[in-house]
Amino acid sequence: MGNVFHSCGKLTPSNQLIQRYQNQMVKRNIIILLAFSLLLMILGYQLLKQIESRQLLAVLNQRNKAIIDAMPDLLLTMRIDGTIIDYEVEESFPLLMSADKLNGLNISEVLEPELVEKKLALMASTVLTGEPATLEYPLMVEGKEYYFLERLTALDDKHVLAFIIDITSRREAESKLEWQAYHDGLTGLANRLMFFEFINKLIQDYRRNKREFTILFIDLNGFKAINDNYGHHAGDEILKHTANHLLSILRQTDTLARLGGDEFAVLLPETSPAQAQRVIETIADAIQKPLVYLGNRLCVTASIGMASCPQDATSADELINTADKRMYEVKLTDR
Repeated sequence: MGNVFHSCGKLTPSNQLIQRYQNQMVKRNIIILLAFSLLLMILGYQLLKQIESRQLLAVLNQRNKAIIDAMPDLLLTMRIDGTIIDYEVEESFPLLMSADKLNGLNISEVLEPELVEKKLALMASTVLTGEPATLEYPLMVEGKEYYFLERLTALDDKHVLAFIIDITSRREAESKLEWQAYHDGLTGLANRLMFFEFINKLIQDYRRNKREFTILFIDLNGFKAINDNYGHHAGDEILKHTANHLLSILRQTDTLARLGGDEFAVLLPETSPAQAQRVIETIADAIQKPLVYLGNRLCVTASIGMASCPQDATSADELINTADKRMYEVKLTDR
């Protein structure tokens, strides 16, 4: 193929056309690329705005829910002497009387004197200081106990607003959690945490009043064999059977706890070692009573260790270790 340049270095006419075409194509591609980039930027901006709008909508929904949740179930406008002059009430709110009787009613007509006194004192304080006041209290409504949270805010020097919310469900949930924290779920007995707290209380009582007490550690013999041969459900029934028998023979002032597995413990306030020994004999007899399970007679026995304050120790750790050690000594002897 011949040289496309003349001897002077200039392009031939045909190649000039090719060069112009190539330049135009480059410019066109650049324009297309810029347009595409601009389109992507626009789409990205719109997508970002949509995301921001959704996030803003979610925030607004959460705010509105929070506002609705924070609205009182009962709103009272009262004079500082406790007379209701206006109200707003949710339809499902538990009232002591029909809502149409609220206006003109004084709280002293329906509430206990102690609660009335507390409310009036808080009203006076709120009006005097300008600071809101809050109180929680239980109230019996139609035979059921409810819990209420009330917030008092001054309107002027003679009137207050009372924002009242029914918190019964919250209190019930809190009570359930507290019960679970201190009790064994299977037997309903005190758990290890509660048992140790009670020991410390009895030690403090001994240091102040010199009242002796005794603790018992109980381990069931034959429990593992029942679990292995009849299943864990049978084992659970034995544990509940044992707990019920022990509760039936102990005093109301005694504390029975399940420490875990097949181990139980008993706190015997104002009980000497000699008295505790008689309790041990009664417990051992009670635990031996068989349980009939699916036609089978299931039996366990007990190894019981004892420690008394102040005879054996005056600290919780020493008492627990002593009772535990003696329990295992009895267990080894029984084998």
